[in-house]
Amino acid sequence: MSTAPTVMDAFTHCPRCGVSDFKLQGNNLRICSNCDYHHHFNPVCAVGAIISDDRNRILLIERGKEPAKGKLGVPGGFTDVWESVEDALHREVEEEIGLKLHSIRYLTSHANAYLYRGVIIPTIDFFFSAKTNNFNVVLEEGEITNWRLMEQHQIHPDDIAFESMRVAIKIYWQHNRSSQASDPNLP
Repeated sequence: MSTAPTVMDAFTHCPRCGVSDFKLQGNNLRICSNCDYHHHFNPVCAVGAIISDDRNRILLIERGKEPAKGKLGVPGGFTDVWESVEDALHREVEEEIGLKLHSIRYLTSHANAYLYRGVIIPTIDFFFSAKTNNFNVVLEEGEITNWRLMEQHQIHPDDIAFESMRVAIKIYWQHNRSSQASDPNLP
């Protein structure tokens, strides 16, 4: 992935006037020498849901497309224009696996480098823990090839698609252990 250009490198012409003298300033700003347009390359927002069942297993999907085709991940995707991360979470989970979520709680965010069609797109990935009333999963054809409910000891970090997901899953398990330890009704 390191040989792929970043979106900042690939974006070389001013979107306002079209000239090619659109100079990179620092690592996330281009300035047009002709019309003085400034373009900041802020990260794209993405969301992911760590959905657990009553036995404290989490739902992982098998990715059907690159990047990380065949690797495990959590359902989710990119936010649309003018969409909140919470709305994107509901929409993406329903599109990808057909589930409606409830008991959604913000878990963590993490920066990610997403390789899309040969260009690295910087993202900020927002992760939420969630519940569903049933696991009648309907996979989005082509996007997801399989799904499974997995316990913590069954998940190997190298099988997870992205570093941001590995971090979120680790934080989920840490949070879950501390919640269980503080609950006097749990063994």
